[in-house]
Amino acid sequence: MGQARIELGHGGYMGHGGSVDEWSSLFWEQKVQLHQQEDVPFWYVDTSLDTTISPTSASIVGPPSSEEILDALMNRRRPEHEPYFYQEVVRQFCSDADMTILANGNHACVTRPFAWLDDRNGDARPDERRGNFRVWKGALSAHQLYCELRKKRFRGGPLRQTRGYVAPEPDPSEPNAERRLLYIADPDSWAVLAVVATASKNQAAYLREFLFRHLTMKAFFQIHMPSGVGFPTYALEFHLPFYALKRYTKPIKDKRRRANGQPLRRSWYQTFLTLDANDVRRGWCPPGRQDLKICIHEGEISVMVTGFDERARYALACADTYYHGENSSEAAAEIARRVEASINGTYRTLLDPIALSELNADIPFWSPREYFLRILELRVKQVLSKWQDIVECILQRTEPYFHPPSSIYPTDTMASDDPERHASFRRIQRSINQTITFMDNVIAMITKTIDAWKTFRGADAKHLADLTALPGRPGWPSMLLQKIDSHMTNLGAMCRDIEAQRQRLRTLGQQGFTDLQQDTVNIAVNSQQTGERMMLLTIVTVVILGPLAIIIEVFAMEDSILPFPKTPLALVIAVICFTAFIIAIATAVSRYSWHRRLLRKLKGVQGATGMPFIPLGRRTQDCDIEMGSLSRGASMDSAGRWQD
Repeated sequence: MGQARIELGHGGYMGHGGSVDEWSSLFWEQKVQLHQQEDVPFWYVDTSLDTTISPTSASIVGPPSSEEILDALMNRRRPEHEPYFYQEVVRQFCSDADMTILANGNHACVTRPFAWLDDRNGDARPDERRGNFRVWKGALSAHQLYCELRKKRFRGGPLRQTRGYVAPEPDPSEPNAERRLLYIADPDSWAVLAVVATASKNQAAYLREFLFRHLTMKAFFQIHMPSGVGFPTYALEFHLPFYALKRYTKPIKDKRRRANGQPLRRSWYQTFLTLDANDVRRGWCPPGRQDLKICIHEGEISVMVTGFDERARYALACADTYYHGENSSEAAAEIARRVEASINGTYRTLLDPIALSELNADIPFWSPREYFLRILELRVKQVLSKWQDIVECILQRTEPYFHPPSSIYPTDTMASDDPERHASFRRIQRSINQTITFMDNVIAMITKTIDAWKTFRGADAKHLADLTALPGRPGWPSMLLQKIDSHMTNLGAMCRDIEAQRQRLRTLGQQGFTDLQQDTVNIAVNSQQTGERMMLLTIVTVVILGPLAIIIEVFAMEDSILPFPKTPLALVIAVICFTAFIIAIATAVSRYSWHRRLLRKLKGVQGATGMPFIPLGRRTQDCDIEMGSLSRGASMDSAGRWQD
């Protein structure tokens, strides 16, 4: 089984210390003195980052270049903190984004709506369940998101200005944004830059690894509570990779690009799952729908909740939804349309897209751990349904191969020496090989997810234990953990089903390989027997019919030419003498060279095909024929895969 959490070698969280045994009591205390720090971006706090800007205490400081911000995020300005190779993933992904364009908003690349932002706090009246909230701005583009995230989250309290930085003020009527939810569908380089450029020092400490895991499709679950100097902070994080199966007449590709020009998430047709006319004949798909093609898409769901107390927290969610198309129910623009359609006077229904719109954002979870656990259960359930689609499609598409008469191999429809039969065998073996490879990828990704959850369940889940003491929710967290355990159990059962089907396919591939070898043997034997029969016919023609025909032609000459009379006795004697002469010559020639050359030729055929020479008259079913590998044909590796 694969290892899902290679990050454990870095002390549980890369770049930070280990976790404490229980949720720190310090997180229950409100830390007003830290509020102003959350309004200062990390790159401005970093004194190693020099800037030519000389702000006054009342000015709004503009950002440096995107390269400087990313360098600061990767600690590249500090020689003792050499960047890990994985840190370059984020930098390369954002290589085409520019801070000037992002800040000005004058380019089409920063006007696509993709983000959903909800800011509020719990300082409202006790009967006001939704708390105090800022005006919801709808679906935000990269430029709009950057402008919103730059605004102050907190008002009042001790003013803490770092080198004169003052964040832009929000609307005077808007409250503090102690609880911030940010949902980004299909984050591109501009979205990542908007989040990074406005991240505080506390957020940036976790953001680098969060983005890396999301971009590289890691399976990960952890509650970070690093120990060290300063105020304690926390980060609750999970990453769920998956494959999504969609049926198209035309595929949908991910428009986001890596530095090498390749899509961030791969999409491909899975040929062995594609429907064709034969599937209609076999009853595997409805008539008239063989134009549909099954496409597989990579995807990742990542959620992180960070903060320094129970009240001040920031939830960031990144989800891949590109495979649904422009009208995806998870797209921020579609979510905004549904909210606008629900407005009735002063009332509106604002659903939380991080929770798949199953939770009302106006009835919030004020506890960060409670919210994290609820989101985790919903997203694990969503990923489980996607894996069910993949697994069921594989099982249904491959199961008929093992039950005649729907056998995948053309054993009954073609002669064993038909060249088309051999070509069909090779195509089928390649399809089996592709199927096994895809199954390997599915098994590996599911296994990593299960392993990561087992590690989390045995270690970090204890930090959720005291949630059972929350008023009005007795046993609620343990119930959610049990649901997630049940989802993971179902995921493990599907993984075992795929493993069993993969083994059956390997056996089927080995059987087809054996059948192809047997066909090759039969063709070689038939060719040999045909040659021997032709040789016998030639001998009969030359030894018997040939002399007789020659003698008849001689006796057809005029009497004056022949030195003997044309009598029946002379004809018989001439035939006998000429036949004896031909036999004597043939015997002498055979003893000299031709027999040896024929044997050498037959041995050469054996070396090229790997099949033994079978003498004339032996029955192939009574022979023990060694099934050697085909040097010019096909071979099969130890995993049962076909190799041309």
